[in-house]
Amino acid sequence: MNIRLKNLIKKTLKNIEKIKRATLFPYKFFYRIKFGGLINLNIGGGPGVYTEGWKILDYKGVNWGEGKKLYDINWDIRRGIPLFDFSCKYIYCSHFLEHLNWYEGNEFLAECYRVLITGGKIRILVPDGDCFIKKFMEKNESFFRNPDYCFNHWLGNITDTFLWNILGAYYSRKRGFDRHAMFYNYENLSYRLKNLGFKNIAQSEFNTSKEAVFTEEKKFFPKELNRYFGENNLIIEAEK
Repeated sequence: MNIRLKNLIKKTLKNIEKIKRATLFPYKFFYRIKFGGLINLNIGGGPGVYTEGWKILDYKGVNWGEGKKLYDINWDIRRGIPLFDFSCKYIYCSHFLEHLNWYEGNEFLAECYRVLITGGKIRILVPDGDCFIKKFMEKNESFFRNPDYCFNHWLGNITDTFLWNILGAYYSRKRGFDRHAMFYNYENLSYRLKNLGFKNIAQSEFNTSKEAVFTEEKKFFPKELNRYFGENNLIIEAEK
């Protein structure tokens, strides 16, 4: 490939990115008018529990309870976050990031950094890859049979169940967001956050945080889902 063609490809990709950002402007403007000032954003929160003081961004989710309010922003996050820079004080993201592939995940975290104010905080929950590897190496069948940890995905043997739970998107005939596309532990997730400019990156525990808005974490979920948040979770907080 000659230099002229390479430069043309680079220029085209840059123009596509500019167009992509420009097409988000009407949505950013709309949500600025709708929400007013700073917001706390729960990304991938689903419509099941509406927590006071938070706005929910999700995409074609399932309504877990009759009469519950649906999410505030119905949006495919792969298009970027439809908010202006410095729009969020806090971002909460539970068991969503692992449903994006490597490239989508990087772009998503960069968008989170963009919309947070300086000093704003993000809290991320994902399945703990190290925990799953440990249980796999121990051949701990009871762990992989436990629906609270593996969401009823027992496939008859430990190896397939292990792979389904950490990389289920690649087991499916058609990839959907109900399957996992990435595997995270503290090392690779904290590395990504640091590279994007986040600081004060620290591991946390469920329902425990130095930030008051995160200390009543159970309110973000229907009661029937709270049992899922045990040893199989990795929880990280970071500051912009």
